Amino acid sequence: LFQLSYSQKKELKTIDKQIKSGEYENALNTINSIKSLVDIADDKTKAKYYFLLGKALYAEGEASFSNIKKSIENFKFSLEFNSDSSNKSDAYLQNIYSSFLEKYNVSNTNEDFANAYQYIESAYRIYEKDTSFLFNAALIANQAKLYQESIKHYKELIDLEYKGIETIYVADDKETGETIIFPKEQWSIIRLSDEYKNYRDSITKSLEVNIYRQLSSVYKKVLDYKNSIKYLDEALEKNQNDINILLDKATIYVETEDWVNYELAVNRVLEIDPNNYLLLCNLAIVNKEKGNLEDAFRFISRAIEIDDKNPRALKIAGEIILQPVDKLREELFSINPFKEEKRYDSLDKKIKDIISDSIRYFEMAFQLESDEFLIDQLKILHSILGNTEKEMFYKGLQE
Repeated sequence: LFQLSYSQKKELKTIDKQIKSGEYENALNTINSIKSLVDIADDKTKAKYYFLLGKALYAEGEASFSNIKKSIENFKFSLEFNSDSSNKSDAYLQNIYSSFLEKYNVSNTNEDFANAYQYIESAYRIYEKDTSFLFNAALIANQAKLYQESIKHYKELIDLEYKGIETIYVADDKETGETIIFPKEQWSIIRLSDEYKNYRDSITKSLEVNIYRQLSSVYKKVLDYKNSIKYLDEALEKNQNDINILLDKATIYVETEDWVNYELAVNRVLEIDPNNYLLLCNLAIVNKEKGNLEDAFRFISRAIEIDDKNPRALKIAGEIILQPVDKLREELFSINPFKEEKRYDSLDKKIKDIISDSIRYFEMAFQLESDEFLIDQLKILHSILGNTEKEMFYKGLQE
């Protein structure tokens, strides 16, 4: 036993010298050579072994990211044994933790999301205490298009029952009136300052439903619509009257062309919020594209009643009214006006009446917003009706 202990101490001193000399590869080789001895050593020796292995892998921060992550594992192993080496390992972990956070902030500011993700996720794994880091990791992974990682972290947050509720500390700058959020640790000092007023704290809203929606969104990106709907349904269990969740479901049903469930989702939204202008516009467009022109016009008419000063609904109304014209004109051109004069004249009048009706909505929209679509559409429609003066007016706006 004495010989074994002496051998361990001698090798550990050699490793320590190699690390201090920057001979990290040699140190790692020596460490590997005594692994079998350390497995049966006392706790103090084990703590020092894992501490030195962590240092050799870390290489004073010059190592690759994968080696730094391995160094973290070994520093954490060292913490399991109560000794001086454990305390030194903890100091290294704190330095790495701070370094990762600094690198995360730089990468995130530069929109280097792949690196930002690895730093914030790895910082969280060191202590696994500040769950907001895991939430940020899920968000950043999504931005970096690391979808499986994002899914994994959102599920982890759900398992942890993370809600993201926290107290924020706020005061207003006396000179500028700007509202500033302060860290908790500074709050007692800030309250003694004469620079601020209206000191207050408040509780932030729960992020629980948002986490389910974000997870659903990531599943939708990888075209896993079944799981995407599943997590929206779980979100609805938390808040059955949340319009945003229902609209998320409706969007998926549009993508999958599941019109039955789409109608159920949007009708539920309209039960909760019958004056939802944007939804009514979207419903009008969807029904127009499906060929349900009567329903489309019903929805857009409700939208116009709610806000007749918004050009969007007026343009959509004009497009819905105009929808049958192409087929009617094809039919008109297939008729011999000399052999079927009455039919031809009747169809021609019907087309012109439809165009005149659509022009009315397009011109109302034009009075509110002059854009290229409206100018071009009105020029063409007035041309078909033979309204030369108006056609030239809109044509002049394009020159």
